[in-house]
Amino acid sequence: MIGISFVSKPEEVRAIRALAPEALMISKIERMAALENLDGLLAESDGIMVARGDLGVEAELEQLPLIQKSLITAALRSGKFTITATEMLESMIESSRPTRAEVTDVANAVLDGTDAIMLSAETAVGEYPVESVSTMTRIARAVEHSQRYHDMPHPSFRSSEANFANAVALAAVQAAEALNITKIVCFTETGNTVRLISRYRPSAEVFALSPHQRTCNHMTVLAHVRPMLFRRERSLEDMLYMASEMLVVRNMAQYGDVIVFVAGVPAGIARTTNVVKLHRIGEEVKMH
Repeated sequence: MIGISFVSKPEEVRAIRALAPEALMISKIERMAALENLDGLLAESDGIMVARGDLGVEAELEQLPLIQKSLITAALRSGKFTITATEMLESMIESSRPTRAEVTDVANAVLDGTDAIMLSAETAVGEYPVESVSTMTRIARAVEHSQRYHDMPHPSFRSSEANFANAVALAAVQAAEALNITKIVCFTETGNTVRLISRYRPSAEVFALSPHQRTCNHMTVLAHVRPMLFRRERSLEDMLYMASEMLVVRNMAQYGDVIVFVAGVPAGIARTTNVVKLHRIGEEVKMH
């Protein structure tokens, strides 16, 4: 992933993508010019970073919370991921405990709908790097398990992405919500369908299985997603069976659990997502 500092125009993102076509492009929103060209930047980027440090130099400080919320909302609507960064647990550079204000700041970023929250000096030069990560993790988990988080409005279906993958992603999330299913398993080559599922912010955890390490790396930033390397099998039935057994062996699921599977037929072909299957682990896998 490449974070593009002080980006202001979509052409700049295109120029850098041409130099590194296989990397994810993250536009760091640090200038007022970036805010003015946000729609164009979102269209050209894979995600954005709410970089509050330098943005706070150009914008009025009291406007920063509102800018953060509007940026995250805009990214969610456009189907792009967000990273919220800068001074989230700044006091933990020298202290083993954060301030109450910092805890609230991290929690509010999660409630705003950000995909990822990011530490900087806390882990780069701070005296308590492990404690900083642990603290941030506990705050995020507490928020994500709260009723307020689950009551947040979900993004609506994007008519600009009226394709099989987007429809399947929405159907999988809605099925999991309706039946109180806690796990969605998605087989993916590029990570695109997983991005779509994550965008709808399911209550279920999303296990994203890919045979490509690069794809797994790219998916780590997405909300509610656990990427895992997974060998491609000869048939979709074999993939469903092996994935179920893997989750049981790793104590991530039990026999009898119901899982929502998302896949494409034929298996192993990118951008062919067209299958949603509800499966009870331990039962025979049949696709016809």
